[in-house]
Amino acid sequence: MNLMYACDYLEKGVLNTLLGVTFPAPSKCYLALYLSDPGESGTAGTEVSYPGYQRMEVQFSPPADASGEHAVYYYAIYRDGKKETFSAPNGVYVSARGNLYIADTNNMRVVELDSGGNLVQVIENPKSDVLEEGYVFRPLKVAVDYADRVYVIAQNQFEGIMAFDEAGVFLGFTGTINVQITPWEIFWRRFSTKEQRARQQLFIPTEFTGMEIDEDGFVYATNVDGEGKQSVRRLNPSGEDVIQKKESGLSGDLDWRISGTYSGPSRIVDVVVRNQGIYSILDSVRGRIFTYDHEGNLLYIFGGLGSQEGTFTGPVAIDTVGEEILVLDATRNLVNRFRATRYGSLINQAVGLRYDGDEVQAVECWKEVLKLDSNFELAYVGIGKSYLAAGQNKEAMECFRTGNSKQYYSIAYKRYRNELLKENMGTILTSLIVLVILWMLWSRLGKKLWKKRRVSHV
Repeated sequence: MNLMYACDYLEKGVLNTLLGVTFPAPSKCYLALYLSDPGESGTAGTEVSYPGYQRMEVQFSPPADASGEHAVYYYAIYRDGKKETFSAPNGVYVSARGNLYIADTNNMRVVELDSGGNLVQVIENPKSDVLEEGYVFRPLKVAVDYADRVYVIAQNQFEGIMAFDEAGVFLGFTGTINVQITPWEIFWRRFSTKEQRARQQLFIPTEFTGMEIDEDGFVYATNVDGEGKQSVRRLNPSGEDVIQKKESGLSGDLDWRISGTYSGPSRIVDVVVRNQGIYSILDSVRGRIFTYDHEGNLLYIFGGLGSQEGTFTGPVAIDTVGEEILVLDATRNLVNRFRATRYGSLINQAVGLRYDGDEVQAVECWKEVLKLDSNFELAYVGIGKSYLAAGQNKEAMECFRTGNSKQYYSIAYKRYRNELLKENMGTILTSLIVLVILWMLWSRLGKKLWKKRRVSHV
């Protein structure tokens, strides 16, 4: 006896979906009961018939995401008439044109599909003089800019991010991170034996771990940083890092344990660019998300490792859908969705308003933030910047002092000093002139009177 779905072309639709081919959902679908012999399947048997029995109609539709749009699944491609499946793909990216790029790691290629799932091109086996002979191309992450240039982070590739043109031709590397060797390390290696040098750390460039491209075409790329100083870069079309950062750096946690559980600096594995210069980076060591503004100020931190709601076991990727932040947990095979609280939303609004040049509204948002957290230093700095732009230098100095911003306090102090000098210049000059006149009178009359007094005493 078989319990099955009976409808026209359902089986064909399921098979084609598994093969990665788009197939329209059936319009009529029923749940039916069939009597069949062992070994028979489907409608090979005889549908039952007894009083009260009737087929049950089933509404069938493809799965939909949170926005109500239907999801499309790709399991394989057809290339030159042959089916080719994916093998351990690690990264996907949707371009501005709606094309899907897949980093098919174990197949050593990047696959481009159009919005209908049709194969556009395959980027594989790049050739260049800068690549060593026998180089094995294993793409891990892929991103595409507004000009359809393709950027790829490849496994065991330390020279930088690989760049391809719209036709898939390898152009070279971008964003290479130069290794800084200290004078002591140079001195020590000079006098080390072969065995000692073999045991020493190799000075090789840092490997990139994730990337995102903003609306202006700048590539935000994360990298491994054992010193915990800078784990994210903003690369211009020339491959130069133009990101703004503070003395504390851009690498997640500022302090960490040297040994034990969760020891060592943050390992930043991915980055997502949000609105108005805000971006967030993901730390896989302690499972936390760090959010910065375009000036490199740390705005807030959330997340963590654990089993309760809002924590992760193996966070590997981060992205956004609208105002929500999505974090992929590879260990649990699920995606966590986060929405900003009122506190986080106010911070985002304040930073965005200042980014757009609306200082007045930004101050109002910062004041609301301080009602929720009076110790939030960046809010005082934000208000101080508004006072500074309005020429209220004394008030700006007070805000920058409370916000612990030495840089902006110095700027406000210099302006306030110049302001005082300008306001009191007349009084100062008048006082100097009076002092000069008194000195001249003393030089002429005072000396004569002094000499007469001495003569009279003699």
